[in-house]
Amino acid sequence: MCPAPSWFRSKILGDGVHLRISAPARLEVTQLRISLSNRLSESTVAHWHGLTIDTRNDGNGESLIAPGGRFDYAFRIRNRAGLYWYHPEAGAPGRPLPVRLSNLPEIDPGDYATTRAWRLGFAKGRWRINDRFYEMDGAAIEVERGSRETWLLRNYHTSAPHAMHLHGFQFRVLERETSPDQLASLVVDSRGRLATDLGCKDTVFVWPGESVRIAIDFSHPFPGEQIYLLHCHNLEHKDGGMMMRVAVR
Repeated sequence: MCPAPSWFRSKILGDGVHLRISAPARLEVTQLRISLSNRLSESTVAHWHGLTIDTRNDGNGESLIAPGGRFDYAFRIRNRAGLYWYHPEAGAPGRPLPVRLSNLPEIDPGDYATTRAWRLGFAKGRWRINDRFYEMDGAAIEVERGSRETWLLRNYHTSAPHAMHLHGFQFRVLERETSPDQLASLVVDSRGRLATDLGCKDTVFVWPGESVRIAIDFSHPFPGEQIYLLHCHNLEHKDGGMMMRVAVR
């Protein structure tokens, strides 16, 4: 048996269960027991998404918990350590899904005084950022600890799509400009953003000919200089030199 699970609450992820497992060799005997009381006005059930589980506990929607009812889940954890999730598999027929599951406060671009522009492209057989390619001992871009900056990622129209990833920090997408026609039906606001742009990001996709403006808060708790990387997450592009060092001081 494992210790009792602990519950956590996240503004973005919602409520969750933290289950600590002492050793991989004991996974086959780790038992989880959770009692679900339905206080809704409709039937519901909990499905344990991604877990290897039996039909009784699966919560597949064929056996529901009526309003005011209760069901006791009890099953062994047979999966490796990881992040799994649970959700209902029942609801009123025809009920539309919410447009947005959670809201993040909008940021004020005026709080981000420093602006940098990054050009993404290919030249002389190498993928490059600002016409430079990665060198392990090369000069890093210097950023002041605790500063707030906006970065404009500009992709040449003759380039390839790039999934630009920043290590160490999350950022917010402020706007997209000159996006390709195939994105028009996916735009959700007047700034050209997509639904996938509305959360906290560490990677953003930039199409050929497109520019994406992001806002980054470089606050962190670590002492001394910290070196991070900005790179394309296409492995061929990254390995080909499309990567830069970022020193936060």
